[in-house]
Amino acid sequence: MAESDSKQYEIAIVGAGMVGLSLACALADKGIEIAILDRSMPPSKASWQGFDPRVSAIVKSSEHFFKNIGVWSFIENERHCAYQGMEVWEQDGTARIEFDAMELGYTELGYIIENRIMQWAMMEKLKQYNSVHWLCPENISQITKEKVWEIEFESGLKLTAELLVGADGAFSYVRDFLGIEIKETNLEHKALVCNVVCEKEHNNIARQIFLKSGPLAFLPLAENPRSCSIVWSSDYHTSENLMAMDEAAFNDFLGKKFENTLGKIQSSDKRFSFPLFQRHAETYISEQAALIGDAAHTIHPLAGQGVNLGYMDAAVLAEEIIRAKKRGIAISGKEVLRRYERRRRGQVTLMMTTMRGFQQTFSIRNADFIGLRNLGVRLTNRIAPVKHHILSRAMGIDGDVPDIAREPLNS
Repeated sequence: MAESDSKQYEIAIVGAGMVGLSLACALADKGIEIAILDRSMPPSKASWQGFDPRVSAIVKSSEHFFKNIGVWSFIENERHCAYQGMEVWEQDGTARIEFDAMELGYTELGYIIENRIMQWAMMEKLKQYNSVHWLCPENISQITKEKVWEIEFESGLKLTAELLVGADGAFSYVRDFLGIEIKETNLEHKALVCNVVCEKEHNNIARQIFLKSGPLAFLPLAENPRSCSIVWSSDYHTSENLMAMDEAAFNDFLGKKFENTLGKIQSSDKRFSFPLFQRHAETYISEQAALIGDAAHTIHPLAGQGVNLGYMDAAVLAEEIIRAKKRGIAISGKEVLRRYERRRRGQVTLMMTTMRGFQQTFSIRNADFIGLRNLGVRLTNRIAPVKHHILSRAMGIDGDVPDIAREPLNS
């Protein structure tokens, strides 16, 4: 899919992942010339086998964003599982909190969707636009800037762009090139992910238990009502032991740790494990450049908010670019990019602080504190206004929600 010509673009998006492609989708129908650059292309749909172990919990604001940029129509014809409720409790605890979409007048809280399906849906949407140009697979050999960015590739291709966007993940080449420092905190946990088949049906409920070793989530999957994707955050020692178990031992151990909530674990797919870090760039912007998604921030996966934060980055940056375009202002202007950062940094910092607070609070094992924590959970579950506030924030429908991520009027 490499372009054979060298030309000038308005925006060069480095990274053909979900967040980078969502930005392209949000801008594609505005006549903006966009180049999408990546070392590789996502695998074709023909190569898919079984469920992707990488799934995301997509909240309402992200769903609305997908609908407004024309991506949802592709997703809704593929595998996706609506979850109508959430249950959260603590190992050996006496309290739990339960959330139901009906409390806020919705039929679902969000959707569990395989990452590759979202990525594919965005690629299908972008095929409709002549203004979107793919330079994938291509390896960048050099980036320079005078009035515009000049990007050269190992293949000999060259391009220029007014605005450079780094959507190239946690180990962002663009961020490093721009010299943007990042604050990194080792969370001293690993996340284990895999797909499992349970004895009981999940009933479209997302569930999470806080174990002594860390949180364990069961996310409902489509097609088989007993299939779930698990995300298990635990200390390094526990994670290594889990990875070393054979399937039968792992299934038995997993079912017991989940307190047999969904009965026995009947089967499990290949397990994957990766270390967890919280990262936050000191700034999301530089001269004529911006970072979005994991290139700007990564957080603990316990609430599944990571990719949703990235989608809101893309939504806000797209809004600011479109606003500048309408006013005849340079889309890479300082004030345009500063507005993007002001709108996003506070929201991301709040979510990071909240998630870090949850992790630290539930890691305290003092008996007296556990009693107070359980009391707090019980009270929260009984006080409707508090529950509704927590739920609306988790669904992304409260706070500074960009217009492009609000519920479509015709939905």
